[in-house]
Amino acid sequence: MSAIQLKTLRRSAHFAASRERVFQAWTNAEELKRWWSPGRYTTTAADIDLRPGGHYRLTMRHPDGSIATLSGKYLEVVAPERIVMTWISVGGPRDDEHEALLTLEFLDRGGATELKLTHERLPAASKDSYDSGWTAVIKDLQSHVSTDSKHPSLARSRA
Repeated sequence: MSAIQLKTLRRSAHFAASRERVFQAWTNAEELKRWWSPGRYTTTAADIDLRPGGHYRLTMRHPDGSIATLSGKYLEVVAPERIVMTWISVGGPRDDEHEALLTLEFLDRGGATELKLTHERLPAASKDSYDSGWTAVIKDLQSHVSTDSKHPSLARSRA
């Protein structure tokens, strides 16, 4: 039996919102359900225990009725700067049940935010699929937090 070749995916994205706001959008379960929709999936449940040793689980439904889940454990949480967590995908196109590692860094850029995403220990066969998935997720998050500038009351009510 051959060993799985593992890859690392790195992404950087900019947001016209504070890092506290972007961090909150990523870590508040109810808010995450509103914007996390990779591909044609809709997030139907989000459970987040945001602390080192805490677990998370996202349940997503595809229009064909199939269910996919993302789950893992938080290894490091430094609000609003950094999250390190394990990542297991079950169901859907990236179903490999392989434990990967995801690091998110929320960098303050003068009132705006740079998000640095590093997804390590990905099976080589899944890397392209994750690349397109992260592109969609980042775009959804950018759109979600940009509504705050159009509707200032939303930003205040979510703080």
